[in-house]
Amino acid sequence: MFELARRSRPKIFLQGIVQDSVQKKEIRSASIRNVFSGTTVVSRSDGKFTIAVQKGNILAVAASGYLSDTLTITDSILASGFIILQLNLLPATLPGATVSAGLNPYQIDSISRRKAFLATVGEARITTVSRTNELGFGVGINIDRFSKREKNKRAARTLFDITEEDAYINFRWNENIVNKYTKFTGDTLVEFMQANRPTWEWLRKHPLEEDLLYYINQRLKSYFKRNDN
Repeated sequence: MFELARRSRPKIFLQGIVQDSVQKKEIRSASIRNVFSGTTVVSRSDGKFTIAVQKGNILAVAASGYLSDTLTITDSILASGFIILQLNLLPATLPGATVSAGLNPYQIDSISRRKAFLATVGEARITTVSRTNELGFGVGINIDRFSKREKNKRAARTLFDITEEDAYINFRWNENIVNKYTKFTGDTLVEFMQANRPTWEWLRKHPLEEDLLYYINQRLKSYFKRNDN
């Protein structure tokens, strides 16, 4: 679906911060995935992250309680070397929102994200100018109604699926569960979570907390072995 970046292009380590779009507070444990390379990093306690990128790469950003979004890497972003990513709260997390009974937090968030996505790709009027800011945040899932609309829709659905996978991983592989079995805190916890982040496929095949306990124990053995050497 996405054309891979040319290998001749140099990788640049882009630094950034993930924030709440309204309160401007830092968002920790947000996942930032380079769709082209498959690399995923996690924002630290101060919301900051570092990730390797090339021009034209797309970053998919997801955090619990927020609408997912995407960022297309441009020359101006590479020149600045730093980016501020601001995520919007999900409607289900806002005061006065109705929450359906019997659903877990991920399912509630996923329903809200899917409604917002469907409105963007066709259930609401698409504006002529794509929704974006000066740095291009969000352009990865917008639709150009005048050119290759159906191709853009397919690309948008692919990106949406990617961000939903990351949102599910964030729901299962969260700070509370990892801290419970590792006792790690702060940036040590975030670094362990990033280095040992399970795949969406593995988590779907292993739905129990007991599965995660076994997984974490195995990763801890490798972690302590590396640190002892």
